Amino acid sequence: MTARPTIIREIVKQKAKECGLSIRQLANVLGVNRTYLYDVLNGHTISRPLIRRIAEAIKAPELPKLYERELSKRKAAFSASKGCVDNARLNTRGGEAS
Repeated sequence: MTARPTIIREIVKQKAKECGLSIRQLANVLGVNRTYLYDVLNGHTISRPLIRRIAEAIKAPELPKLYERELSKRKAAFSASKGCVDNARLNTRGGEAS
């Protein structure tokens, strides 16, 4: 399955390239697993601390704000999607809607 490009991933790739780093090299510099870094950049995993570290490493001070904006968009899209379970209606024992 191919990951859908995200604005965050594209910015990080471009800025890392400007710093002479591949994504793999950036992961090594940050001391994180390459797969984990891709998960964060593709929006599959949320990690604000890692985004801040990336921003410092590639000199992209705007990155954390853009990341927050992306998270807000995703949250709004998720909330607006049909078929969401209303958390207030969940049965705390079985996790089933009442």
